[in-house]
Amino acid sequence: MNRTFSNPLPRCTARSACSRAGGTLAAVLAVAAPLGDAGAAGQVARYDRSHTYGDFDGDGLMDRAFGYPGANDDRGTVVVVYGNGEVVEFNRDSYGIMGTADADDFFGDSVSAGDLDNDGYDDLVVGVPGDDIWYGNVQDYAGSIHVIYGTSGGLRHVGDQVMDRYSSGIDGNPVYNDRFGEAVAVGDFNCDNYEDVAIGVPWDDAQSGRTNDGSINVIYGTSSGLSSADDFFHQGTPNVSGAPETNDEFGSSLAVGNFNGTTCDDLAVGVVGENNDGGYVVFFYGSSSLFSNFSFANQTGLSQNTSGTVDDPLESHDAFGAQMWAFNDNNDAYDLSLIHI
Repeated sequence: MNRTFSNPLPRCTARSACSRAGGTLAAVLAVAAPLGDAGAAGQVARYDRSHTYGDFDGDGLMDRAFGYPGANDDRGTVVVVYGNGEVVEFNRDSYGIMGTADADDFFGDSVSAGDLDNDGYDDLVVGVPGDDIWYGNVQDYAGSIHVIYGTSGGLRHVGDQVMDRYSSGIDGNPVYNDRFGEAVAVGDFNCDNYEDVAIGVPWDDAQSGRTNDGSINVIYGTSSGLSSADDFFHQGTPNVSGAPETNDEFGSSLAVGNFNGTTCDDLAVGVVGENNDGGYVVFFYGSSSLFSNFSFANQTGLSQNTSGTVDDPLESHDAFGAQMWAFNDNNDAYDLSLIHI
């Protein structure tokens, strides 16, 4: 089930133009779960880039988490508002939370929620794409994620899990400016009742001779939380739609839903830099196969040139796929993906 209300808008950088922050919505004939009501974050809303919801304490009430990556000199923080009105803040200066808060960490740049260990309490996944990771020497902006686990008392400060590309079993190496965690999304992609985490690494040099072509890691849930093994995909992976090109930024946004009516969750991956920043979206279909956690039998990709999309034909700098949401608007077996352009 997708509980991510918004994927992060690209910051104004050498590779991400400020103009991407505006645009319209295109409804695409594909299809994640009901979103519920998006809430306001109050006095610090100017920092808000991402928000999600779940039941972190198992009381049946909706709890909300808001990411503020620009807080405290871009160290970042996440504010959790429980259904009973209690408000709790999590950041790398919080008691028990692993890591040290540094400027430009962007803790909370992306957030998503789901029950990774199937204990009845939703857990919170927090992207930290500016995290500096030691790999031979310090790799600035290599990125990481935090998993803060739910309990009967709510999200616990002690015992969070931090993962990056230096973690055991995770594909890829943590290198400068990869931005692992720029986007995160939670869903049960292999139908085992443990929800899994997809992580966007949009500035990864995934293919030899390419720069910022991008990739994703998918880490699978278990009874003890996230596992130490993953799947690794990019546009050079066999059967994945499209071709890896410099500045494609595959993995710049993510959304989860049931797009083909099966029992497994599916994954939509934004490729915002493809087609001269015109944008593209690739769909991965969940599978319980013994040999693969995704099925590529009917793997598809969409752009504004695809029949059935709304708005004008593909144009440079449209950034189709910069933000995505997914929900079921007519109570059938298929979810609808809304793609920001």
